Amino acid sequence: MTADHASVLALFCGLPASGKTTLVQQISSLLESREARGVPWYPCVIRYDELVSTDAQAVMAQSKGLTKESRQRLLEASDYYIGWLCGEDCQPSPMCTDPLMEMLVRLKATRRGQKPDGKPLIMVDDNLYYRSMRAAWFKLARKYSLGFCQVFLLCSAEQAIQRNATRLLPVPELTIETMVQKFELARDEPWEQLSVAVDGGPGSMEKVMALLDTASKQPWSPMDIVDSITEPAPPGQIHIWDLELRALVSKLIRQAQEEKSTKSELQAWCLMVQKARQNVLAYLRTLDFCNQKEEVDLERLMQEHLDCSASGAS
Repeated sequence: MTADHASVLALFCGLPASGKTTLVQQISSLLESREARGVPWYPCVIRYDELVSTDAQAVMAQSKGLTKESRQRLLEASDYYIGWLCGEDCQPSPMCTDPLMEMLVRLKATRRGQKPDGKPLIMVDDNLYYRSMRAAWFKLARKYSLGFCQVFLLCSAEQAIQRNATRLLPVPELTIETMVQKFELARDEPWEQLSVAVDGGPGSMEKVMALLDTASKQPWSPMDIVDSITEPAPPGQIHIWDLELRALVSKLIRQAQEEKSTKSELQAWCLMVQKARQNVLAYLRTLDFCNQKEEVDLERLMQEHLDCSASGAS
Protein backbone atom coordinates (compact mmCIF):
# COMPACT_ATOMS: atom_id res chain seq x y z
CA MET A 1 0.00 0.00 0.00
CA THR A 2 1.34 3.40 -0.94
CA ALA A 3 0.32 6.96 -0.20
CA ASP A 4 -1.79 7.13 -3.34
CA HIS A 5 -4.10 4.40 -2.07
CA ALA A 6 -7.31 5.67 -0.47
CA SER A 7 -9.41 4.09 2.23
CA VAL A 8 -12.05 1.75 0.83
CA LEU A 9 -15.65 0.93 1.66
CA ALA A 10 -16.33 -2.61 0.44
CA LEU A 11 -19.73 -4.30 0.53
CA PHE A 12 -19.88 -8.08 0.97
CA CYS A 13 -23.33 -9.11 -0.21
CA GLY A 14 -25.15 -12.39 -0.50
CA LEU A 15 -27.68 -14.81 0.95
CA PRO A 16 -27.48 -15.83 4.61
CA ALA A 17 -24.82 -18.55 5.00
CA SER A 18 -23.31 -17.78 1.59
CA GLY A 19 -19.84 -17.29 3.07
CA LYS A 20 -19.68 -13.49 3.51
CA THR A 21 -18.49 -13.56 7.11
CA THR A 22 -15.90 -16.26 6.44
CA LEU A 23 -14.39 -14.29 3.55
CA VAL A 24 -14.35 -11.04 5.55
CA GLN A 25 -12.62 -12.83 8.42
CA GLN A 26 -10.02 -14.27 6.03
CA ILE A 27 -9.29 -10.80 4.63
CA SER A 28 -9.09 -9.33 8.13
CA SER A 29 -6.60 -12.01 9.20
CA LEU A 30 -4.55 -11.44 6.06
CA LEU A 31 -4.43 -7.67 6.58
CA GLU A 32 -3.60 -7.99 10.26
CA SER A 33 -0.66 -10.24 9.41
CA ARG A 34 0.50 -7.86 6.67
CA GLU A 35 0.12 -4.92 9.03
CA ALA A 36 2.66 -6.56 11.32
CA ARG A 37 5.07 -6.25 8.41
CA GLY A 38 4.32 -2.55 7.98
CA VAL A 39 1.47 -2.58 5.44
CA PRO A 40 -0.66 0.47 6.34
CA TRP A 41 -4.16 -0.89 5.64
CA TYR A 42 -6.19 -2.16 8.57
CA PRO A 43 -9.61 -3.88 8.58
CA CYS A 44 -12.76 -2.38 10.07
CA VAL A 45 -15.86 -4.57 9.90
CA ILE A 46 -19.50 -3.46 10.02
CA ARG A 47 -21.51 -6.65 10.47
CA TYR A 48 -25.29 -6.26 10.65
CA ASP A 49 -25.83 -9.57 12.47
CA GLU A 50 -23.48 -8.49 15.27
CA LEU A 51 -25.22 -5.16 15.75
CA VAL A 52 -28.78 -6.47 15.46
CA SER A 53 -29.39 -9.87 17.04
CA THR A 54 -31.06 -12.68 15.12
CA ASP A 55 -33.94 -12.63 17.61
CA ALA A 56 -34.44 -8.90 17.06
CA GLN A 57 -34.34 -9.41 13.29
CA ALA A 58 -37.02 -12.11 13.58
CA VAL A 59 -39.29 -9.72 15.45
CA MET A 60 -38.63 -6.90 12.98
CA ALA A 61 -39.34 -9.21 10.05
CA GLN A 62 -43.00 -9.07 11.06
CA SER A 63 -43.02 -5.37 10.21
CA LYS A 64 -41.37 -3.85 7.13
CA GLY A 65 -41.24 -0.50 8.94
CA LEU A 66 -39.17 -1.84 11.84
CA THR A 67 -36.61 -3.47 9.55
CA LYS A 68 -36.27 -0.30 7.48
CA GLU A 69 -35.87 1.77 10.66
CA SER A 70 -33.16 -0.56 11.96
CA ARG A 71 -31.18 -0.40 8.72
CA GLN A 72 -31.50 3.37 8.61
CA ARG A 73 -30.17 3.51 12.17
CA LEU A 74 -27.20 1.36 11.13
CA LEU A 75 -26.44 3.73 8.24
CA GLU A 76 -26.56 6.74 10.55
CA ALA A 77 -24.30 5.09 13.13
CA SER A 78 -21.92 4.01 10.35
CA ASP A 79 -21.84 7.57 9.02
CA TYR A 80 -20.44 8.80 12.35
CA TYR A 81 -18.17 5.76 12.64
CA ILE A 82 -16.63 6.21 9.19
CA GLY A 83 -16.15 9.91 9.87
CA TRP A 84 -14.38 8.99 13.11
CA LEU A 85 -12.15 6.50 11.28
CA CYS A 86 -11.30 9.18 8.72
CA GLY A 87 -10.24 11.58 11.46
CA GLU A 88 -13.27 13.86 11.41
CA ASP A 89 -14.53 15.18 14.73
CA CYS A 90 -18.23 14.67 14.13
CA GLN A 91 -20.30 14.03 17.24
CA PRO A 92 -23.86 12.68 17.19
CA SER A 93 -26.61 15.01 18.26
CA PRO A 94 -27.79 14.66 21.88
CA MET A 95 -31.18 13.93 20.32
CA CYS A 96 -29.91 10.69 18.74
CA THR A 97 -31.78 7.60 19.88
CA ASP A 98 -30.30 5.16 22.39
CA PRO A 99 -30.20 2.26 19.86
CA LEU A 100 -28.21 4.42 17.42
CA MET A 101 -25.76 5.46 20.12
CA GLU A 102 -25.41 1.84 21.24
CA MET A 103 -24.57 0.81 17.67
CA LEU A 104 -21.97 3.58 17.39
CA VAL A 105 -20.34 2.62 20.70
CA ARG A 106 -20.14 -1.02 19.62
CA LEU A 107 -18.64 -0.06 16.27
CA LYS A 108 -16.02 2.15 17.88
CA ALA A 109 -15.15 -0.58 20.37
CA THR A 110 -13.78 -2.70 17.54
CA ARG A 111 -11.23 -0.02 16.62
CA ARG A 112 -9.14 2.56 18.44
CA GLY A 113 -9.60 5.13 15.73
CA GLN A 114 -7.40 6.23 12.88
CA LYS A 115 -3.83 4.98 12.82
CA PRO A 116 -1.23 7.60 11.89
CA ASP A 117 0.38 5.43 9.23
CA GLY A 118 -2.67 3.43 8.15
CA LYS A 119 -5.92 3.68 6.27
CA PRO A 120 -9.09 1.77 7.06
CA LEU A 121 -10.55 -0.90 4.85
CA ILE A 122 -14.21 -0.76 5.87
CA MET A 123 -15.96 -4.04 5.09
CA VAL A 124 -19.76 -4.18 5.36
CA ASP A 125 -20.97 -7.74 5.93
CA ASP A 126 -24.70 -7.86 5.18
CA ASN A 127 -27.25 -9.41 2.81
CA LEU A 128 -27.83 -6.13 0.90
CA TYR A 129 -30.09 -7.81 -1.65
CA TYR A 130 -31.62 -4.58 -3.00
CA ARG A 131 -29.55 -2.11 -5.02
CA SER A 132 -31.16 0.70 -3.04
CA MET A 133 -29.52 -0.69 0.12
CA ARG A 134 -26.12 -0.72 -1.56
CA ALA A 135 -26.58 2.74 -3.09
CA ALA A 136 -27.03 4.18 0.41
CA TRP A 137 -23.58 2.83 1.36
CA PHE A 138 -22.05 4.17 -1.84
CA LYS A 139 -23.23 7.65 -0.86
CA LEU A 140 -21.25 7.32 2.37
CA ALA A 141 -18.17 6.30 0.38
CA ARG A 142 -18.58 9.36 -1.80
CA LYS A 143 -19.17 11.62 1.22
CA TYR A 144 -15.84 10.59 2.79
CA SER A 145 -13.85 10.31 -0.47
CA LEU A 146 -13.40 6.56 -0.20
CA GLY A 147 -12.89 3.92 -2.82
CA PHE A 148 -15.98 1.75 -3.28
CA CYS A 149 -16.57 -1.80 -4.46
CA GLN A 150 -19.03 -4.67 -4.17
CA VAL A 151 -18.31 -8.36 -3.58
CA PHE A 152 -21.14 -10.80 -4.27
CA LEU A 153 -20.94 -14.26 -2.69
CA LEU A 154 -22.42 -16.79 -5.10
CA CYS A 155 -24.49 -19.48 -3.43
CA SER A 156 -27.59 -21.41 -4.48
CA ALA A 157 -30.70 -21.37 -2.33
CA GLU A 158 -30.21 -25.07 -1.58
CA GLN A 159 -26.63 -24.51 -0.39
CA ALA A 160 -27.62 -21.53 1.75
CA ILE A 161 -30.52 -23.41 3.36
CA GLN A 162 -28.33 -26.44 4.05
CA ARG A 163 -25.53 -24.38 5.62
CA ASN A 164 -28.00 -22.21 7.50
CA ALA A 165 -29.55 -25.28 9.14
CA THR A 166 -26.24 -25.99 10.91
CA ARG A 167 -26.13 -22.55 12.54
CA LEU A 168 -26.81 -22.06 16.23
CA LEU A 169 -29.40 -19.40 15.35
CA PRO A 170 -30.59 -20.17 11.81
CA VAL A 171 -32.45 -17.70 9.64
CA PRO A 172 -36.01 -18.83 8.75
CA GLU A 173 -35.92 -20.88 5.54
CA LEU A 174 -38.69 -18.75 4.03
CA THR A 175 -36.52 -15.65 4.50
CA ILE A 176 -33.78 -17.20 2.37
CA GLU A 177 -36.22 -18.31 -0.32
CA THR A 178 -37.76 -14.83 -0.46
CA MET A 179 -34.34 -13.20 -0.65
CA VAL A 180 -33.38 -15.42 -3.60
CA GLN A 181 -36.37 -14.10 -5.53
CA LYS A 182 -35.66 -10.47 -4.66
CA PHE A 183 -31.85 -10.38 -4.95
CA GLU A 184 -30.64 -7.70 -7.39
CA LEU A 185 -27.15 -7.91 -8.88
CA ALA A 186 -25.07 -4.92 -9.98
CA ARG A 187 -25.96 -3.05 -13.15
CA ASP A 188 -23.76 -1.38 -15.73
CA GLU A 189 -23.66 1.97 -13.93
CA PRO A 190 -20.61 4.04 -12.89
CA TRP A 191 -20.91 3.49 -9.15
CA GLU A 192 -21.24 -0.29 -9.62
CA GLN A 193 -18.36 -0.82 -12.04
CA LEU A 194 -16.06 -2.25 -9.38
CA SER A 195 -18.01 -5.40 -8.55
CA VAL A 196 -17.01 -9.05 -8.49
CA ALA A 197 -18.86 -12.31 -7.87
CA VAL A 198 -17.01 -15.14 -6.10
CA ASP A 199 -18.00 -18.45 -4.58
CA GLY A 200 -15.55 -18.40 -1.69
CA GLY A 201 -13.48 -21.19 -3.22
CA PRO A 202 -9.91 -21.20 -4.60
CA GLY A 203 -9.03 -17.94 -6.30
CA SER A 204 -11.74 -15.93 -4.52
CA MET A 205 -9.33 -14.18 -2.18
CA GLU A 206 -7.05 -13.13 -5.05
CA LYS A 207 -9.98 -11.68 -7.01
CA VAL A 208 -11.26 -9.73 -4.03
CA MET A 209 -7.84 -8.36 -3.06
CA ALA A 210 -7.28 -7.21 -6.65
CA LEU A 211 -10.68 -5.48 -6.60
CA LEU A 212 -9.91 -3.76 -3.29
CA ASP A 213 -6.57 -2.55 -4.65
CA THR A 214 -8.27 -1.11 -7.74
CA ALA A 215 -10.94 0.59 -5.62
CA SER A 216 -8.29 2.16 -3.40
CA LYS A 217 -6.76 3.82 -6.47
CA GLN A 218 -10.09 5.27 -7.60
CA PRO A 219 -11.60 7.13 -4.64
CA TRP A 220 -14.84 9.00 -5.15
CA SER A 221 -15.27 12.67 -4.32
CA PRO A 222 -18.25 14.40 -2.66
CA MET A 223 -18.29 16.61 -5.77
CA ASP A 224 -18.78 13.66 -8.13
CA ILE A 225 -22.19 13.80 -9.74
CA VAL A 226 -23.64 10.38 -10.39
CA ASP A 227 -27.00 10.87 -12.04
CA SER A 228 -27.48 7.15 -12.41
CA ILE A 229 -27.91 6.44 -8.70
CA THR A 230 -31.55 5.68 -9.19
CA GLU A 231 -33.50 2.71 -8.01
CA PRO A 232 -36.89 1.81 -9.43
CA ALA A 233 -39.40 0.50 -6.94
CA PRO A 234 -39.04 -3.25 -6.34
CA PRO A 235 -41.70 -5.49 -7.92
CA GLY A 236 -43.29 -6.12 -4.53
CA GLN A 237 -43.89 -2.41 -3.96
CA ILE A 238 -45.30 -1.97 -7.47
CA HIS A 239 -47.71 -4.83 -6.74
CA ILE A 240 -48.83 -3.16 -3.50
CA TRP A 241 -49.42 0.15 -5.28
CA ASP A 242 -51.34 -1.63 -8.02
CA LEU A 243 -53.66 -3.27 -5.48
CA GLU A 244 -54.21 0.06 -3.72
CA LEU A 245 -54.94 1.77 -7.04
CA ARG A 246 -57.46 -0.92 -7.97
CA ALA A 247 -59.21 -0.43 -4.64
CA LEU A 248 -59.25 3.32 -5.28
CA VAL A 249 -60.71 2.76 -8.76
CA SER A 250 -63.50 0.62 -7.28
CA LYS A 251 -64.26 3.36 -4.77
CA LEU A 252 -64.41 6.03 -7.48
CA ILE A 253 -66.68 3.89 -9.64
CA ARG A 254 -69.06 3.24 -6.72
CA GLN A 255 -69.25 6.98 -6.11
CA ALA A 256 -69.89 7.60 -9.80
CA GLN A 257 -72.75 5.08 -9.84
CA GLU A 258 -74.57 7.34 -7.41
CA GLU A 259 -73.76 10.55 -9.28
CA LYS A 260 -73.80 9.83 -13.03
CA SER A 261 -77.20 10.25 -14.61
CA THR A 262 -76.81 8.02 -17.68
CA LYS A 263 -75.22 4.70 -18.51
CA SER A 264 -73.03 6.27 -21.20
CA GLU A 265 -71.67 8.83 -18.72
CA LEU A 266 -70.84 6.05 -16.27
CA GLN A 267 -69.08 4.00 -18.95
CA ALA A 268 -67.05 7.02 -20.07
CA TRP A 269 -66.09 7.73 -16.46
CA CYS A 270 -65.04 4.12 -15.84
CA LEU A 271 -62.79 4.19 -18.90
CA MET A 272 -61.24 7.47 -17.74
CA VAL A 273 -60.58 6.13 -14.24
CA GLN A 274 -59.01 2.92 -15.55
CA LYS A 275 -56.79 4.94 -17.90
CA ALA A 276 -55.75 7.18 -15.01
CA ARG A 277 -54.81 4.09 -12.96
CA GLN A 278 -52.62 2.80 -15.79
CA ASN A 279 -50.93 6.19 -16.17
CA VAL A 280 -50.27 6.50 -12.43
CA LEU A 281 -48.81 3.00 -12.31
CA ALA A 282 -46.57 3.79 -15.29
CA TYR A 283 -45.38 6.94 -13.48
CA LEU A 284 -44.67 4.99 -10.28
CA ARG A 285 -42.45 2.60 -12.21
CA THR A 286 -40.20 5.55 -13.15
CA LEU A 287 -39.80 6.86 -9.59
CA ASP A 288 -36.32 6.94 -8.06
CA PHE A 289 -37.30 4.66 -5.19
CA CYS A 290 -33.88 4.99 -3.53
CA ASN A 291 -34.18 8.78 -3.16
CA GLN A 292 -37.93 9.05 -2.68
CA LYS A 293 -38.33 11.13 0.46
CA GLU A 294 -42.11 11.60 0.67
CA GLU A 295 -44.89 9.07 0.98
CA VAL A 296 -46.59 8.38 -2.34
CA ASP A 297 -50.09 9.92 -2.29
CA LEU A 298 -52.04 7.69 -4.67
CA GLU A 299 -55.30 9.63 -4.31
CA ARG A 300 -53.59 12.88 -5.26
CA LEU A 301 -51.88 11.27 -8.25
CA MET A 302 -55.15 9.75 -9.44
CA GLN A 303 -56.92 13.09 -9.11
CA GLU A 304 -54.18 14.88 -11.04
CA HIS A 305 -54.42 12.39 -13.91
CA LEU A 306 -58.22 12.55 -13.90
CA ASP A 307 -58.09 16.35 -14.01
CA CYS A 308 -55.70 16.18 -16.97
CA SER A 309 -57.98 13.73 -18.76
CA ALA A 310 -61.02 15.88 -18.10
CA SER A 311 -59.33 19.06 -19.34
CA GLY A 312 -58.07 17.23 -22.42
CA ALA A 313 -61.56 16.00 -23.22
CA SER A 314 -63.17 19.42 -22.82
